[in-house]
Amino acid sequence: MSTLPRALDRYPLGAKIEGAGAERWSATDRERGRDVVVTRVAFGPERRAERDAFVERVRALFSVTSPALVAALDAGAWEDDAFLVEEAVSEPQPLGAAELDAREKALAARALAEGIAVLDAAGWSLPALDVVVDAYRQPRIAIANDVERASVASRAAMLERLQTVTAELVPDAPRASSAAELARAIAVPAGGPSTPLVHASPPARSPALWVVLALGVVVLIALAFMHR
Repeated sequence: MSTLPRALDRYPLGAKIEGAGAERWSATDRERGRDVVVTRVAFGPERRAERDAFVERVRALFSVTSPALVAALDAGAWEDDAFLVEEAVSEPQPLGAAELDAREKALAARALAEGIAVLDAAGWSLPALDVVVDAYRQPRIAIANDVERASVASRAAMLERLQTVTAELVPDAPRASSAAELARAIAVPAGGPSTPLVHASPPARSPALWVVLALGVVVLIALAFMHR
């Protein structure tokens, strides 16, 4: 495997992921206690400038976040190559192989459009749109390896790919002039929450509950003084 860069001490490598094309390993982020995937991206001694550009590009993606985008977490040099650390997607399967009902397909299409809208707003585009569905039945797009600086042409091409995927999920989805517009236009059939539950925020506590909790604390303090 050659000498590991010191930066990977934070991510001890586990089992190698077979059939991934590139060299990839399951790993653990020691500092945050989460599962990640480490990829060695081949460049070689003749392409060090390209390697350094790749690392800078990945680092620029750290602030680009959306539930539909697989987060890029770290990157750096690995001898003449580069390493890339991404969040681990739980039990991924191709979008076409996932058994989703009409509502789940609409939610997936909306989530994908929202993810691409975030990417587009940050000035990036994707030459391909490879989508998997995770164990929570949510669509995920790996972006770090394929993302590139957006241009007018690349934005238009990315939107066209998004429209194609959306049409496969929601045949009556309208055409749109941007990913953000498409996300707003996708109608979700009734029958439950309008956003995926796995990404929902916890319910807010009511003011009355906070009052009860505060009174309880006051009573406990008073009892403690009485028994001194």
